[in-house]
Amino acid sequence: MHTPACALLVEGNPSVASHVNGLLTRLGYKIADPFTCAADAVAYCQQTPPDLVVLGTETTRMLGPEATARLFHEHLDVAIILLKDIDQRSGNEVPRYADYTTFAMGVAQALGVGHPSRDFEPPQDYILHDRILLRHQERMVRVAISDIHYFRAERNYSRLYTPWGEYLIPISIHLVEHRLAHLGFFRTHRAYLVNHNFISEAQSDKLVINRHDVPIGRAYRRKVTRRVGEFSS
Repeated sequence: MHTPACALLVEGNPSVASHVNGLLTRLGYKIADPFTCAADAVAYCQQTPPDLVVLGTETTRMLGPEATARLFHEHLDVAIILLKDIDQRSGNEVPRYADYTTFAMGVAQALGVGHPSRDFEPPQDYILHDRILLRHQERMVRVAISDIHYFRAERNYSRLYTPWGEYLIPISIHLVEHRLAHLGFFRTHRAYLVNHNFISEAQSDKLVINRHDVPIGRAYRRKVTRRVGEFSS
């Protein structure tokens, strides 16, 4: 089942904390109770890992934003936004009172989008190493990659199928394949990308996954036969 995507804020200034909480809520994240101490926040995150951490400049027992970010990275694999006393965003560093678009662009860069642009709506769907964060019913949710059965292309979008439902993400199937090939996902058709773990039956023109038929394109048959053989041996 998908679960809410969570963000954690470390900031001791109530005004800044309120502003950032408003931005995170607008982006659709579930917000954990804020922390004013970075060490306490790290300890909390080790027990309840968030998807995004926002580090402010006014905290107790602070080592400085960069040192605190290193502390997080030593113990956690998590995307980090740094709030700074700056006028313009630089990478994942954003002004303390950033507007929505600027903050969203910082989130996008922290989550792995190389160079988000203000000319377009900031992306809100992200493929991470073990999960996909996506916008669903006005909220950000996480779907474990290991739970995804297959993807189907819909123009420049991809629809992903899980045991409990399906989700549409604005990411092309070509990019999805590029990001997930190392996890055992492979193309069976120009419009389909499958997770080898859920193949229950293989025929010459289709695979069966969770009682659903996934077609095998003629140009893909030899490759699919080889891949299915590799995973079943």
